[in-house]
Amino acid sequence: MSKMLIRQISPSARLVRCSRTGIAWVEEGGTGMRYSAHPNISDSGSVRGMKERGYWGKHDTTVRTHGFIYNISQALAVDPLSKVALNACSCGGNHGGKRR
Repeated sequence: MSKMLIRQISPSARLVRCSRTGIAWVEEGGTGMRYSAHPNISDSGSVRGMKERGYWGKHDTTVRTHGFIYNISQALAVDPLSKVALNACSCGGNHGGKRR
């Protein structure tokens, strides 16, 4: 599983995509943040817990890549860097904002 550089957004931010899953995200090196169009948790987190608490739908599809688990049934791009990631994402999941 390799990540490909799509483009350098700024001196500290770069847009990347997983070659296996198609999930794209922005790595902001200055803050250490990662911005994605899909809700996500650390891969040590609990998908079952997210679903049981109602944060994610019972039938939502999840994908694990590069240390995170992404809910590709939901799209949530609320800031400029998440929107950049949304436009580059090719995971085959929801990119319209509503659950699929």
